[in-house]
Amino acid sequence: MVGMGGIGKTQMALKLCEASALNYPLGIIWLRADTEDNLIIDLNKAAHMEAARPFISASIVETKASALSFCEALSKRDGFLIVFDNVDSWETIVEFYNVLTRDRTDNKGGRFLITTRLRDMNPVGSRDLKNIKIKYLATFSTTLGAELIFLRRGRPAESEEERREAEELSRRLGGLPLALDQAGAYLALPDTTIDEYLNEYEKSGTNGGANLRDERAPGHNPQTDNEKYLEHESVRRTYKIALDWLRLESADSVTLLNLCAFLAPDNIPEFLFTDDRNKEYFGKTYFKSVRHAAVRLSLLEHDATEKTLSMHRVVQDVARDLIGEKEESMWIERVVDIIRVASDDEWHENWWEKQLLIPHWDFCTRHSIRNNIFTLSSIWIMSNFSLMEAYLENVNDSKNIARIIMNKYKHEDIHSIELWNVLGMIFRINADLEEKEACFREAEACFREALRIMNKNQYDNNSLKISIYNNLAGILRNRPDVLKNGIVLKPEVIKESAELFNSAIEIARIEHGDDSPNLAAPYNNMAGLYRILKSYDESEKYFKKSIQISIEKNKNHIFDFNLASYFKNIGFLMKEINNINESEEYYGISLWIYLNIDSINPNNAKIANNLEDWIEIRKKSKFNINYIYEYHPYRVKIEDLINLIKKRYPNIKI
Repeated sequence: MVGMGGIGKTQMALKLCEASALNYPLGIIWLRADTEDNLIIDLNKAAHMEAARPFISASIVETKASALSFCEALSKRDGFLIVFDNVDSWETIVEFYNVLTRDRTDNKGGRFLITTRLRDMNPVGSRDLKNIKIKYLATFSTTLGAELIFLRRGRPAESEEERREAEELSRRLGGLPLALDQAGAYLALPDTTIDEYLNEYEKSGTNGGANLRDERAPGHNPQTDNEKYLEHESVRRTYKIALDWLRLESADSVTLLNLCAFLAPDNIPEFLFTDDRNKEYFGKTYFKSVRHAAVRLSLLEHDATEKTLSMHRVVQDVARDLIGEKEESMWIERVVDIIRVASDDEWHENWWEKQLLIPHWDFCTRHSIRNNIFTLSSIWIMSNFSLMEAYLENVNDSKNIARIIMNKYKHEDIHSIELWNVLGMIFRINADLEEKEACFREAEACFREALRIMNKNQYDNNSLKISIYNNLAGILRNRPDVLKNGIVLKPEVIKESAELFNSAIEIARIEHGDDSPNLAAPYNNMAGLYRILKSYDESEKYFKKSIQISIEKNKNHIFDFNLASYFKNIGFLMKEINNINESEEYYGISLWIYLNIDSINPNNAKIANNLEDWIEIRKKSKFNINYIYEYHPYRVKIEDLINLIKKRYPNIKI
């Protein structure tokens, strides 16, 4: 297998296939691998190829199963080159690749070409892709590189002399695909010649590439030092030549590039730059021309369907190096402000809408920590990213970021109250995951600090006060030294917890009425407290109130962590009082919601434990009706839930 990444990858793959065609007499099978659906569609097209007909009937390649059967037939033939184009996730191709290589033991390789923007060339931990021997395609030959320059320029060589010049340029660029692509893009500009470009390339100097601080790019995993230097040096020069032209033609395009250099490299939302609340506002119409200038020179890549931009990691390294350390902090602060405006104070209530921003929160967090930037915007992003990491069970990252913030931020204002509350939530989630008393104590300390600052300064923010009361009460109730094996060891702590829950409920009722969305969490927590005290009727009543309020609040976006948790909690209550049928209903809904939250890790503890409980309860339940909860707005079908589980976990028997 040959892996290929970067801008212009499909064009490069086409040239490579063209050069290799003689080695594959039965033809080239080109498969779009960005989604499983496209992969199956293209396998169906491949089944209609004349060369494929002796192996399998074209008419049956309609489903994943039949596509895999076709792959099994292809695996017995060596005359094809199979291209998996634009792989966005290794999981998309793993089953198909394994079937295609099932009967191959020679491990010769060379039958597969993969194009991808993924930088992890250690697919799925190398455990799931079998018989794989990866070779990263780093350079093109001088001749093939020259062909790519002409292809990218948009017109063929006009003379033998120009062809020789292109080959010389290819040689000086080291045959690096990214540098070739940028050089070809520049040569597509009017009144440019290869000879002049060669002169500009020489003038751009040789220093700088060796000093690039690649470690500043979070998550960067460069190749060997020699390869890294070669790639950075060539791209530094091609980027600088393009940048010098842009400064004269479109200064705002340079601004856009500098901003993108400090964002996550992929899926940069265009709305970041067209939101009129931002200081970096370009305006939707003007932004198109700003974007076009950078894309035209292959400095950015544009996805018109998703309305996103991408910037190659090497280009980001080069851009940051040219900006320099003195101005770096200024650009990071500008990026942080953009992301903060685009984010939402209630993101954890509708976080599915903010998924596109999470990688950029990550980049902003790590750049801010590395450059000691702790503004209000950066603190907000860091704390909320740490909270998201806690939700996704990345415990160590989550706690480390939270502790850095605790040591850096010393103000006592309304922002600090919100911050301490969020930090407490981070430690609370990690406490639930790790069940370590230290995390419970850290969470409690954060919530008490938020409450102390609020009382000291007499801030009148009832929504925030409700949240703090509720969070502090919950952590007290769940502390390991307070309750053990269903026995209350510290009744005074349970009493304080109940008083805090009641205070939160009372404030919410007075402020917003009995149906306030702010009551969902306190009701759920009070229900949990009643369950501990074995007041089961009261517990059930409060759980149902919590669910009703949460459903009304989330009726347009039912896939919510909190709602899934509320259903699981009442399911646990029903299991405890031996109401098995209803327990299955509630657990099933909770599981269905979790499984429909696309960004959640399907193997995390929330789903694993919920799935285990639901299967155990289902074995005992005699529940057989079509819908598993009467007032659930989407009326979840048991069949749908089972099909969803089978799709995600094909080896599990239900």
